[in-house]
Amino acid sequence: MPIVAYREGYRNVWMFPRNIRKIPPWKMSNILHIFLMQNKIGWMSDQNVQNEFYKYLEESGLKTEGFLYHPKSGGARTYYSQLMALGLIFRREKDGIRYNFPTIAGEALVKGEKPLGVMQYLLLKHQYPSAYGRRRNVRINPDLRVKPFMFVLQLLNLDGVDKLRNEELAVAVVYGHNHECLSICAEKILELRSGKNFLDILEIPERDTYTPRG
Repeated sequence: MPIVAYREGYRNVWMFPRNIRKIPPWKMSNILHIFLMQNKIGWMSDQNVQNEFYKYLEESGLKTEGFLYHPKSGGARTYYSQLMALGLIFRREKDGIRYNFPTIAGEALVKGEKPLGVMQYLLLKHQYPSAYGRRRNVRINPDLRVKPFMFVLQLLNLDGVDKLRNEELAVAVVYGHNHECLSICAEKILELRSGKNFLDILEIPERDTYTPRG
């Protein structure tokens, strides 16, 4: 059975940062550029630096202007998580201090080297396990071995699938543990199309959709 065993304290579902739903290459290039321009030691622990980054995004028209609802808003940190999850930056510790650096792909994106091609490459290479998946508030089961976007493309190519609604895509998010799970996801999607609701096709809802708290 390709479904991985449940592990206490880990999520068995895919997870992505939720700061922005669409990631056009030009926008990610500008967000990354601002982050690197404003990249300072202690970025993750300095709320003032994070708020400054947020302000730059607003002034650049990359984010809708507003006000922070909480003095320790995590909005900027979610942008940081997205840059890391996409493989545009990485963090390295030296002498107890954490530094952020652009990856080769990140440098190429900022320089405008075929930004669409860079983003397509990164999305197809995106995988679990990953550095992002190991983060304290993410904690994705390390037994998941899948490239999510590649998995979805393979799922779309299966006979009878062809296209995916949001609810059907959620099946892959929950049960796409590895690339041997394609047939399982396809079967559950066809069950949804036959009239079952989403809860009906979950095996053990409280386990399969479990989300740990850091």
